[in-house]
Amino acid sequence: MKIFLFTIIFITSSLSSLGQVSATDWFIQGNAQLDEGEYWQAKMSYTKAIELNLESESIYYNRSLANYSLDNISECLADLTKAIELNPNMVKALYDRGLL
Repeated sequence: MKIFLFTIIFITSSLSSLGQVSATDWFIQGNAQLDEGEYWQAKMSYTKAIELNLESESIYYNRSLANYSLDNISECLADLTKAIELNPNMVKALYDRGLL
């Protein structure tokens, strides 16, 4: 799995220098990093996707998970709130925000 992640990061970094990485690519990379427990890197990948105008409740929710794991509770809460703003019926975001 580590080799796979390294390959994703290497390819994404290479494409980034060419300006060809899409917001979806950053989101996918963030998901892989989150799964591996690389919370800081995941947060940065999700942030890059957001900067490239990916407005998705899933990306904000996933970034909230990374922020929570990094003990960034205020940022976690802000991301959960944005996820709910984008999809008021996102039960897991509503639940998690209620727990905070």
